[in-house]
Amino acid sequence: MYWIKLVGGQTGMQQSIPHYFTMLQDSLSHEYTNLAACPLIPLATIFGFGFAGFVTSILFAYYLPACLFLAIFTLRLIALATGGKPGVAVLVGGMCLAALCVPFLMPVMMGYLDVVGVLLLALMLNATLRWDGSGFSVRRNVALAALSLLAVLCRRWYAFYLVGFYVSFGVVALL
Repeated sequence: MYWIKLVGGQTGMQQSIPHYFTMLQDSLSHEYTNLAACPLIPLATIFGFGFAGFVTSILFAYYLPACLFLAIFTLRLIALATGGKPGVAVLVGGMCLAALCVPFLMPVMMGYLDVVGVLLLALMLNATLRWDGSGFSVRRNVALAALSLLAVLCRRWYAFYLVGFYVSFGVVALL
């Protein structure tokens, strides 16, 4: 599905940039928007527009950053729980563990872009880990709102993840 959108986006960009943005805007009313495929176009230009290049583009654009931010979140959780500061080896080990997790890797290898939601949620988790509810931060709240909006614009089904995130965030804030 997204592979076709990637090729269509590349063709639309070759025609004209305003035409591509019109296609991007028109896709926002569909369940699978072109927004998640948009950052893959420059990478696919490097890796190729075949399926292998498409998967490689997903790996570099979304999968590896998602693994990195999940590993950073895990590292921060360990530091918060133990009171110590884990080293770089724990970060690298956590990233390798996340990257080699078969249920996480297989959809990417089959060309699914659902890892975009994992990346956005990992960014949101990192932004809210040490928030205790005592202070209002405009920057943090704007970032959370932007990431939430981006998640819903990438795919409507991510709204369920966001509801779970904000409900659990509210429960933790109340405790």
